[in-house]
Amino acid sequence: MGVEVAVEFNCKVAFQNDSLRTDIFLRYKPETIACACIHLAARTVDSPVVLPSQPFPWFELFDASDRDVRDISTTILGLYTRREVPNFRGIAAHVERLHQQMLEKERVGCGEWVMFPFTMQ
Repeated sequence: MGVEVAVEFNCKVAFQNDSLRTDIFLRYKPETIACACIHLAARTVDSPVVLPSQPFPWFELFDASDRDVRDISTTILGLYTRREVPNFRGIAAHVERLHQQMLEKERVGCGEWVMFPFTMQ
């Protein structure tokens, strides 16, 4: 096994492992997901590997459509897009304020827990 093939294999395995963080395994057959991972690995190595498209696309051997391979690839690549990191200090401060409000309402003995006031007759 050549170095390039080993790198491509490792990339494919990494894409498959990362794809477990999505719901694609509920929506597609394992063979189709494997085709998408091979497709991504072939395009992301240093020297991209050209996969056969004649007489028909290679993934059709596994009964996968180009649309499914493209959709799965897009979903997996979406895992690697950088998202804004949550402001954990701000969230913790907000939770603490809410907790203090709840404790204050309990201390006073009234709060929003009782929706309708009761009257004794």
